[in-house]
Amino acid sequence: MNIPPPQCKKWDGIKTVFIKIFDREDLVAKNFNMNMEATRTALESYLNELENTVGISATSKQNLSSFSFQVVFQNRASTEAEINDFGVLDFPIYFEEGLSITSTRMTKSEAESMLLKHRISDNVATFLRKEVGGNFVMERFIGNIYDELLPYFTNDRALGFGVPGGDYSSVSNSFRCRKIAIIFIDKIGVEVEPVILNRIFLNVLKHEIGHMFGLHHEDKTMMVENYDSPDFLANEAYTPNHLSIISDNLIRLTMA
Repeated sequence: MNIPPPQCKKWDGIKTVFIKIFDREDLVAKNFNMNMEATRTALESYLNELENTVGISATSKQNLSSFSFQVVFQNRASTEAEINDFGVLDFPIYFEEGLSITSTRMTKSEAESMLLKHRISDNVATFLRKEVGGNFVMERFIGNIYDELLPYFTNDRALGFGVPGGDYSSVSNSFRCRKIAIIFIDKIGVEVEPVILNRIFLNVLKHEIGHMFGLHHEDKTMMVENYDSPDFLANEAYTPNHLSIISDNLIRLTMA
């Protein structure tokens, strides 16, 4: 599949990252009867405190402190005009149903249609920063979203997915304004104790936002591949290495 690049509008110079959550079927209330405003506030507060994470570099701290984050929750679908107008600092997240026993679950073809509507790039890059022999090295992974990600829809254990805007490391990247995450709300509550439901929900949001920022899966962190891994709930914050990548990619997103 060869997706034509979108016409990303020129960045307006305002360093506000918008996490735009769309719940068109009011699934949070339907599945959890939960106070989404508390989750929205907690996520926004966490993102606006990233610069204060212990162990991050001075460069990451400076870069992150220059950005603010605003989380917007809306009980509706996004419009075609909104989708076309998404900019480099817009991060749309969609709540959907995904359990195979649900008659209204999002199908693989519907997910593909949504990706195409948002003009998501065929190939995207995620990054993993790690220490090797006393030095930090950056690994870059290229994946084809339509071939590799869509098959996850057959797995009831997959709670969602997040897609970055192309390859942030490429100066010729034309897809910087084309990111997306889809989270299957009804899957989150399956076999989950109510006492930890809010924590899992918030971690799922952070995990998929991490992918939108270009983070690769990483064991022993919140970005572990499998949500049912003990590592997932044991780590509720991005690591300094994660924030180095996020910091770098925020700068790349706002380059002219």
